[in-house]
Amino acid sequence: MAFPENLRRIIQCFDEPFSGTVSTYFLASLIAKHVKVAVSGDGADELFGSYLSHRLAQPLARFDQYRATGDAELILPFELDQTAYLSQLHEDDDWSWRAKLFVLSDDEKMDLYTPDLAEQMRCFCSCRLLRRYFTDLTATDPLNRVLEAEFRTIFPDQVLAFVDRLSMAHSLEVRTAYLDTDVVTFVAGLTGDLKIKNGETKYLLKKAALKYFPPEMVYRKKEGFLMPVTEWISGELEAYVRETLSEERLRRHGIFNQARVSELVDDLYSGKNDYRQVNKVFALLVFQEWYDLYM
Repeated sequence: MAFPENLRRIIQCFDEPFSGTVSTYFLASLIAKHVKVAVSGDGADELFGSYLSHRLAQPLARFDQYRATGDAELILPFELDQTAYLSQLHEDDDWSWRAKLFVLSDDEKMDLYTPDLAEQMRCFCSCRLLRRYFTDLTATDPLNRVLEAEFRTIFPDQVLAFVDRLSMAHSLEVRTAYLDTDVVTFVAGLTGDLKIKNGETKYLLKKAALKYFPPEMVYRKKEGFLMPVTEWISGELEAYVRETLSEERLRRHGIFNQARVSELVDDLYSGKNDYRQVNKVFALLVFQEWYDLYM
């Protein structure tokens, strides 16, 4: 079955326009042929630190000190040739740099809406919401602040949601061992430098793993579990993308500025695309498919 048909089935599993990870759907389909219960590693990255936002927390907190001393160890795991990237992200407040990692900024979202909808949406602001989340954090350590913020938001709202719904779509029960209450309580109380140390992600977890597994397994390069959706969307599915986001179909709801959507799609296929550009188009694609399925 082609990806567009599978995408519609995945959207139906969510009952909402979710444009995050979809690979779990296909993995669960294969696992369910053999077992009815599986143990997942969900929570390890979110507790010990692994994602881009986690790797950025310490270097950005120390960036002014790096500028003053030139000590490259302060910005590990980032290299000296990546200081321009860090400088672009650096802000005094952590919620502010974290907001720069959004797929679509508040300004970009407003630009995508039709003028009437944009006026109605002015009272909603993702940055303001993020700032409120960070204001209520209990952690003071730079890494732990980001981990806590995401553990309270993205993790339950996105990661656990897609794992649960896409596994249950195949009647597969997934158990998350890392989310044992005692484990979460213990790890949450650890300092950030035990989670990412000198740029080494999940430092303490890897040290513990060395008791049971060989170093080449523990320290192997991380491989993200992703389907080649980026390559499909930016390549062979161009006709499908253009048809789904066509003026005729967008006109059905009048939510988006048709000219701006067309500009995003044209940019994607003009060679300017990057990972975030594909994500922007994919988010619009999922919304349109969801709208046509449900509305």
